[in-house]
Amino acid sequence: IKKKMDWKEICPIGLWFLLPFLYVVILTPPQYDGFRHFIFMMPPVFIISGLVFNKFIEINPIKWINPVIVLLLVLPGLTGIIRLHPYEYTYYNNFIGGTKGAFRKYETDYWLTCYKEAINKLNNSFTDQQKLFVHRNIYLASQYAGKQFSLEQFDPNSDTTSSGDLLLMSTRSNNDQLFHRDDPMLFSIYRNGAIFCSVKKIK
Repeated sequence: IKKKMDWKEICPIGLWFLLPFLYVVILTPPQYDGFRHFIFMMPPVFIISGLVFNKFIEINPIKWINPVIVLLLVLPGLTGIIRLHPYEYTYYNNFIGGTKGAFRKYETDYWLTCYKEAINKLNNSFTDQQKLFVHRNIYLASQYAGKQFSLEQFDPNSDTTSSGDLLLMSTRSNNDQLFHRDDPMLFSIYRNGAIFCSVKKIK
């Protein structure tokens, strides 16, 4: 027996999303590091979306088209996962132009997950002793760096880099455009047109 959902059951779910949403829009509290501070607002969105979609499936007379609709709904997410792997969390929808359109406008790889790929490339490219300066989160970089690298924190206010040193910088806050702009770039870690971090060689 199908039970008709009462509005009293829907109302708390709607308020779960609506009240925090209005708080953010009206009072504009500090917001940083992407969307993670608002993840708690997503369950009611999924619940209500699921109820609406389920109702559509029930009343849709053309049953064979339901799997096609499901495929079309999940296709953007699937293509985003494939194109951005392993940086899926940097996904942006097509309204902003995808991750490429969000690049240098919004946060992308703010957890610096690109460090693993960048330092693995360095490990495979350098065998002799080499000094590597890291602008952000040197501890994270040290988890991947080989013994041939001597890691030092890069401080823009007290730049101790020398010619031949390497500099690992993320594009977060566009820092890569602020320091050592004219130094040659060895390589960048990027997906879908968005650069996450890069390694430069100091001239």
